[in-house]
Amino acid sequence: MFPSKYQRKFAGLRRRFLSGLPAREAEIEDLTATLLEHGASPKALEELYLATHKLAGISGTYGLRKLGDLAEEVEQLLEPVRLRLPTSHELESILVATDILSEELGEVIATA
Repeated sequence: MFPSKYQRKFAGLRRRFLSGLPAREAEIEDLTATLLEHGASPKALEELYLATHKLAGISGTYGLRKLGDLAEEVEQLLEPVRLRLPTSHELESILVATDILSEELGEVIATA
């Protein structure tokens, strides 16, 4: 993996990442609730895209491949609707995928 002199630093970075997951989960759940309550808005879609993009990009680094894959799935669903409002089918797919992602985040948090 890493030379021994970097393993402790990496472990600290991983702990910091894991400690920040509840905030990431809350952000994703809040944005999902906004979409459910108020419908699709460009701002909420963009914020959800950025949140899932960041999560997808870093999760694998810290050994959370499933979490990263689920975040990437949401990101890919959001990519085509960043410049337009989603159809009802697209929005439903996004909401289902974010629910699954939130469940995985909860499991990772519970076991961290």
